[in-house]
Amino acid sequence: MSNKNLSRLLPTPTGMAPFAFPLIQELHRGNRWAQLLIPFLAPIPKEGEAHAEGVLELLLIRWPTLESLAEELTECFDDGSKRVDGVERYRVLRLRLVGYCAPLGLAETRADRIIDAATRIHEKGWPATRADALRLEGYDGYAADSYLMFVIGFLPARRPKDAALGKYWDWAVVQSHVTVNCKPKTQESKS
Repeated sequence: MSNKNLSRLLPTPTGMAPFAFPLIQELHRGNRWAQLLIPFLAPIPKEGEAHAEGVLELLLIRWPTLESLAEELTECFDDGSKRVDGVERYRVLRLRLVGYCAPLGLAETRADRIIDAATRIHEKGWPATRADALRLEGYDGYAADSYLMFVIGFLPARRPKDAALGKYWDWAVVQSHVTVNCKPKTQESKS
């Protein structure tokens, strides 16, 4: 690993009060499956006060690992049963996932994205970069920055646009004494 990459490693909070940041990611540091799910459960602004933490806990109880969900999805069609039976079992599994996501709104979309991500990662492996994470259906800049910071353990080159991730990024830069290569804005000279 080059010195440039070493200087960008995300520091682990030490000597701090537990959960010093109001990020659900902090509660699940080191759990890739939880970190993958968190962006899919992000609350919708003005959709009520449903909290992703409770939904995430229910999902982790039902499917503690990505492999547990992926295996259940695979069993829908790979056990030699009739195709109609497999489709019905898939429908039941999807409806269960939709039910868990219902308090957050957009439950069907969230369920489909979780199923797609679990299937893709089970087949192709975990994303290795921010760009790979962006290829997951439903993963946007917030999700990719979160994945980069909490799963891969690197700071994005620029401060994330999300307010909470941005504050965490500020803290991480100070803690790790990282010089992030962002060119300062220069004042244009007036003629």
